[in-house]
Amino acid sequence: MNNIEFINDAGFDRWRDVVQLVGELENWVLSENDLHVWKTGYGKDNFNLIVAVDSKSNKTVGSITSAFYVPVDGSEPLVTVGMFFVCPSHRGTGLGG
Repeated sequence: MNNIEFINDAGFDRWRDVVQLVGELENWVLSENDLHVWKTGYGKDNFNLIVAVDSKSNKTVGSITSAFYVPVDGSEPLVTVGMFFVCPSHRGTGLGG
């Protein structure tokens, strides 16, 4: 896992990288607008995109998201994890494990 840096609360440019990668490599259907929708829906402080970047190439090679949701009906809050992805070139290296 050498040369990997993590960006907490990554911005739109890295989100765009993730949308492109998971679309091409995994056939996931996402929109570039989803980041804005999720941050607005969950609240800026309740949604996080963490991106793994290869520091040698500055390329996005992985991602994961987390969201914290407090239901309006008073039921238990919920934490979700999603968008777990590692590029095939970096699988088996310990990234994401």
